[in-house]
Amino acid sequence: MSDFNNAKALINDADALLISASNGLSISEGYNIFADNEAFKKYFSRFTKLYGVHSIIQGALGKLPQKAHDEFIEQLQKYLVEDYSPTAAFAALKELIGNRNYFVITSNADTHFQLNGFSAEKIWEVEGNFFDNQQNSPDWKHQQANFEKFLNKYAAKKVVQLELGIGKQNQLIKAPLMQIIGQLPSWTYVTLNLPAELSANPTIKQRSVMVGGDITASLSQLVKATPNEDFIKQLAKRQNEFDYEKLVMKTQMNYSNYYGVYAQGGTAEPLSEQPPMSYDEQVKLFATKIKEADHIIVGGASGLSAAGGGDFYYTDSPSFKQYFGKFAKKYGFKGAFAGMQYHWQSREEF
Repeated sequence: MSDFNNAKALINDADALLISASNGLSISEGYNIFADNEAFKKYFSRFTKLYGVHSIIQGALGKLPQKAHDEFIEQLQKYLVEDYSPTAAFAALKELIGNRNYFVITSNADTHFQLNGFSAEKIWEVEGNFFDNQQNSPDWKHQQANFEKFLNKYAAKKVVQLELGIGKQNQLIKAPLMQIIGQLPSWTYVTLNLPAELSANPTIKQRSVMVGGDITASLSQLVKATPNEDFIKQLAKRQNEFDYEKLVMKTQMNYSNYYGVYAQGGTAEPLSEQPPMSYDEQVKLFATKIKEADHIIVGGASGLSAAGGGDFYYTDSPSFKQYFGKFAKKYGFKGAFAGMQYHWQSREEF
């Protein structure tokens, strides 16, 4: 199965999509705000002759005289909005979304999401746009608040973060979203970009799919792709294994940190505010829970060994004296673990 099949499986399995987009999506549509191409010459050649402007970004953000800047934005409105027609890229994206909820976070200032029928309430233009939404304006802050509501609503649900045309070094959108995904284990990551721009943080790579190629072509192929259902099962299995590894590591760290407490028969944290039960009551409750359980996970440590006769780990017991008496006399050990923790001078002594 290909990356398209795996990505389609994640999208189909998702409760919602968080779509992020930058210049790569616009370029795939045929709009390049950095280029002095034929489209730029058609609409903006006058500004090149008069002011030496050679790209949309230069004209929109450069230091033109106010009157000339206003005229440039009017012409930009004509190019990006009035003469714009919905494109195949957005048609395929809408088909992928289907009836799922979504949110869009984009640095594209062309308003093409809105022009293709995406809800204004589900878009955050992180750098504003060229026309009516300035960064840090009330409208911009409203968009940001909507993003935060989406994040809170779906933090514990299955979300695909679908990234479209964002460069691998991007710190404005890509890096923060990958960090968020790393903190939300039910979220997955699908990125579409040119092969040289594909990347994913190591912390989320096992739940990522990277698709290289033209974004419009890739979106169209994703629509047609058959979902690889086995990929979802494999992902769930890897996540369970990863969670178990984290649990084991945490347990090992706790043992090292609280060795002295455990050695005295205590616990690192209070287990209950209730008064202790008698031994007979504990056994009765334990037996009841065992009978009620559908499955049982058994965990055993030195206490189980002690119950079987191996009570020499922590205490100066008869069995410890029998097997380790000469070490107790020489080094003052009061249990086998004391010897295991001792800094021996040589391998032979150990």
